[in-house]
Amino acid sequence: MKFLKPMLLTAFAFIGITATVLFSACEKDSCTDLTCYNGGSCSGGFCHCTTGYEGAQCDIRSEDRFLGKYIGVTICDSAAGLLDTVAIVTGSSNTQVGIVNSFNSSEVVYGTISITGGQYLIIVPTQTNNNVTTTYSISWNAGILKYNTVVVDNNSGVTKSDCTFQGKQQ
Repeated sequence: MKFLKPMLLTAFAFIGITATVLFSACEKDSCTDLTCYNGGSCSGGFCHCTTGYEGAQCDIRSEDRFLGKYIGVTICDSAAGLLDTVAIVTGSSNTQVGIVNSFNSSEVVYGTISITGGQYLIIVPTQTNNNVTTTYSISWNAGILKYNTVVVDNNSGVTKSDCTFQGKQQ
């Protein structure tokens, strides 16, 4: 009788440890039923998407959120604002878009989508033509596009124009 308590305690401990090991070894892989598209990979039950794709299954092209027409106001050189339209169109990749301003619809400026600190930016390279440099600053947040263009005469260093468009996605 004296050995019965320690034997029972040992037997219950053994059964408890064995059951825990068996049940935890049978856990289902959380990535088994999840398909990640467009080169995405699953880890811990979540898809980790390649550049240019987003969504729960990497099935949404990043550029799609930006595409469309934006209606707003353009203010140049602190003058009165003018009603304006800017369109964002598909670029050559899933991280590139084209920006078309209604005042100069023959010119398409291409930029690359970037996310910095939760802020969506469209990075457009600085352009220099005929001693004039044009720089762009473009941001997007919840359907609001802010698009600034600064044109500087390289010979004099004088700013020829400084225009800012802000509009809402339609």
